[in-house]
Amino acid sequence: MEKASELLPDDQQTQYGYALCLLETGSPQESDAVFRKAIEIAPYSELAEMCRTQRTTIAQQTMREKAGGDLRMDAVMYCLGALKKFKEIGPERTMGITTEIALLGRSGLNINDPDTTYTLKSLDGKFTGLQLVSYMYAGVKSIDPSQDVGIDLDKEYAAAFKLFKEGNSL
Repeated sequence: MEKASELLPDDQQTQYGYALCLLETGSPQESDAVFRKAIEIAPYSELAEMCRTQRTTIAQQTMREKAGGDLRMDAVMYCLGALKKFKEIGPERTMGITTEIALLGRSGLNINDPDTTYTLKSLDGKFTGLQLVSYMYAGVKSIDPSQDVGIDLDKEYAAAFKLFKEGNSL
């Protein structure tokens, strides 16, 4: 598959197949780079969506591995910050920010690199990928708690929500 990907660098299906092979053989970081390449070939195709799904899975696994299976306290604090911000600005702006993050995320957010930052039009500042995903998660859950956000921050959000409720009851 590696040779095929070299011979057919603009064939999205070949790149996707190569990325899957890398993933299955224990090379998630290399696989992620090839999934990104496949997305660039045809960003709005069904195969690009499948690549995005795989990239999300890789990011989640890597995120959990870095925390040793425990809570990611940085994500807890990002979710708590988002809950406070969203209470302050109200549901309409919350939805706008959440939507903007979701659209930005379609191009991929690096949630495991704190040095990579992103900006939003609807919110001042620079944000890490994990911070944006945490904001998006908190935004979606504040609008519709039953909604599947597509990334597993359930434990982190629950801890943040508990802190948020305790802080608001004082």
